[in-house]
Amino acid sequence: MPLVDESDGDFTYTFPVDAGFANRSFSFPLARGDVEVLLADPYRRAVLEVVTHAVFQRTLGSDRITVGEPGFRALVDAVLHTSDTDLRTYLAAFDREYRMGADHYVREAMARHAAEPARAQQDVR
Repeated sequence: MPLVDESDGDFTYTFPVDAGFANRSFSFPLARGDVEVLLADPYRRAVLEVVTHAVFQRTLGSDRITVGEPGFRALVDAVLHTSDTDLRTYLAAFDREYRMGADHYVREAMARHAAEPARAQQDVR
């Protein structure tokens, strides 16, 4: 499960990525506004978890990470800071590109967070 860490007013989003043959954690900076959305909107929080995992999982089979901080920032902006309509459009395109039904995984993530509300809230602070 991803977590948000705060240190001296700076936020970092850290998330594990497992690909069976390789496991790795990634960490990227977040803005305060990003964290506010994560705390206020469980759906977008779960979408970010699913999307970042899928996107970064693709990079584990290569010798280099091709997404990096700019790619992560683009994901954050597309998931956390767009209209509901734009988010649905983004997820439809994402599902086509990644050949998956992200909504299924988003519901699973939301159920995990709901089952452990104290931990889920702590992970985003």
